[in-house]
Amino acid sequence: EPPAQIARPVRPRNIVLLYLESFEQNYLEAEGDSVLAPRLARLAVQNFSFTGFHQLYGTNYTISALVASLCGVTYHPQYANAAEFKHFLPQLPCIPSLLSASGYNTDLIKGASRKFSGTDVFAREHGFREMAGYDEISAFPQYRQQGNSWGVPDRSIFAYTRDKISELAAQNQPFFVAVVTLDMHEPDIFIDPACPVVYHDERDAIACVDTQAEGFVRWLQAQPFYADTTIIVVGDHIKPGRHRDSLKERQILNIVINPAPGFEAKPHRWTTLDLAPTILSA
Repeated sequence: EPPAQIARPVRPRNIVLLYLESFEQNYLEAEGDSVLAPRLARLAVQNFSFTGFHQLYGTNYTISALVASLCGVTYHPQYANAAEFKHFLPQLPCIPSLLSASGYNTDLIKGASRKFSGTDVFAREHGFREMAGYDEISAFPQYRQQGNSWGVPDRSIFAYTRDKISELAAQNQPFFVAVVTLDMHEPDIFIDPACPVVYHDERDAIACVDTQAEGFVRWLQAQPFYADTTIIVVGDHIKPGRHRDSLKERQILNIVINPAPGFEAKPHRWTTLDLAPTILSA
């Protein structure tokens, strides 16, 4: 059972938590004569988005971002041993466990192998009832496409997720779905062939993710369950290796859409650790 201090809403809300690989808040601002992510920039203005969201040590790659945002602690193990874990912080309470105990269906979806960095062990021990990664998504011909060397492209991830959410929405239970994208993952960033090539560099991938992520959000907003659904769009971390001398100025993308009534914007210095209480509040 969740701790007594975690208030359960009278009418539980669905939650869709979208992690965009290496996506920075800076992409929503003008770079030269254009904005690389104008669609997400528009969503940020229309909804809640917090400035001052900086990256801490121990939250600077995907699995550590999941731990920080869902469990509220930093995490920085050695990659070499992570896939061999038999347990993954087993005594740590995390949001999926709280929600699962409150009757939620909980799913984690990512384009890379679910075993990478011990993500499958983390999911199993912290309340995700189901998890899909590269092997599970690629098992279906309609999603079987090759992206970068890490796994399936974002187009397949979003298609799979839309179908999964439609399936969950048909059940008489609230759902929590966390989605981790992949196209922006170093070292071989993937630019979807369906997206236009303008810059001939990684900026085209940023623009492509912007288009696909906004399309996914707009799809959610058009669904009959949207009134009772909160959407949170965040970068998992800042882009690795990009202008390390400006690390303090770079910020992580964050947008909260359709939160519960009473949700407030309280500006302060943000890190990934702040996402855990924010998700519960939203």
